[in-house]
Amino acid sequence: ATYVDNCFQWDATSAVMDDWMYEKFAEKYALDKDMQKWFAEVNPWALRRLTEVLLEAEQRQLWNAKSQTKQSLQELLLNIEGEIEERGDA
Repeated sequence: ATYVDNCFQWDATSAVMDDWMYEKFAEKYALDKDMQKWFAEVNPWALRRLTEVLLEAEQRQLWNAKSQTKQSLQELLLNIEGEIEERGDA
């Protein structure tokens, strides 16, 4: 999550990231089912932060996300929020 956050911050100040890079971050870290399971067990807050950063990059127009990717990230964020709330760790 920190790696993606650092890349986002670097991009926000220097415009160094291409759309495909964000797309790969989303695909590999946020939307991969095995990674989601691992994050849920180890650190769901990191998955929440990772997802928030990706959506913020899209919102700030640093990334022209595919519509399906954006929708999947939005749904994932809602699910993560619910899971964290159920744990009582929000």
